[in-house]
Amino acid sequence: MAQKPSLPDNEFHAWNPGLSLNLPTRLLPLITLFRPENSDVGYQQAKEAADFSGLAVEQLCALK
Repeated sequence: MAQKPSLPDNEFHAWNPGLSLNLPTRLLPLITLFRPENSDVGYQQAKEAADFSGLAVEQLCALK
C-alpha cells in the first residue's frame, strides 16, 4: 500500500494555507452550525457543554 507523504504542520500548502479564523465572540452564535434552522443546539448550550467536557464547540453540534 502506498504511503501518504507527510508534510510538516508549519509549512504552508494547499491543505494548510496559513489562514486562521478569529471571529469576535459576539458573532459566534451566528455561525451556520448554531442557527436554529440548522441545529437543535445553540451556541450557548454547545459552549457550556464544551467547557464541561473539554471537546471543541463544533464537535458538540450536528446539523439537522
